[in-house]
Amino acid sequence: MTLYMPKATAALLHWSNLCWSVYITADGMKVMSLRQAAIFLGQKQKDVASFVFRNRLETIQVKIPNGIVIEAYTLPTIGKYLNYLLDRNLSEQHRLTLTQEEWLDLLSTLLHPEKEVIGQPNIYYFKCECMPVNAFAINIKLDKINLEVLLTSNKEYRIGCSEGLKCIKTSPTWLTDDSEKKAKILSKLKISREVTQCRVEASKYAKQIPSLNCSDWLTIWEYFANNGNKLAIAALKACALESIASRAKRLSLNE
Repeated sequence: MTLYMPKATAALLHWSNLCWSVYITADGMKVMSLRQAAIFLGQKQKDVASFVFRNRLETIQVKIPNGIVIEAYTLPTIGKYLNYLLDRNLSEQHRLTLTQEEWLDLLSTLLHPEKEVIGQPNIYYFKCECMPVNAFAINIKLDKINLEVLLTSNKEYRIGCSEGLKCIKTSPTWLTDDSEKKAKILSKLKISREVTQCRVEASKYAKQIPSLNCSDWLTIWEYFANNGNKLAIAALKACALESIASRAKRLSLNE
């Protein structure tokens, strides 16, 4: 039996006005290589590896974009090492100058990573922009369908890759399936290759959502409508009466 090896793409971990390089798996888990973890923590690589090994902390093997398989550290694992450093006042030696409250907030971000698992789109077709744009969510209705629309800081309306499929009761893996066959389907549909990462503030944390523009979603819904999806048909009929952008703008003005 072949052992499944999750693929990971390059991404960024954002906190406050800072960001660090990480890898992200298809199911949305952010991890760090040994080198990335050492830079983040301000420690030697051998010390990081030794601490994780001694304390039997969580690691995961992933295949990074160059095809190499690495032993990666999850964010809670990094957080436990940071907590160790804070308890011993070793953070004072770090190149970052943060207050105690800021260190604790950063620690909380690591120990409690994003709660919503959001997969990344097909790597054979899409180009994911790592630098996210700020956005806020607007909930609209397309007939009886609930849909979350994202209004970005540059005034563009977009829909999350999971949300656009969930609203027509289709598995989100339709976009995250890393197969060349699926890439060919997307190419025939002429879907944009650019994916925008939207950073949306939630009540206790921020979530990063890969998104497509509304025009792409109309094309995707048309594909499913042609294959008999009744919710996709309903969504298209509703959009014919009033566009997604118009509905979202009207609601945002009324709030």
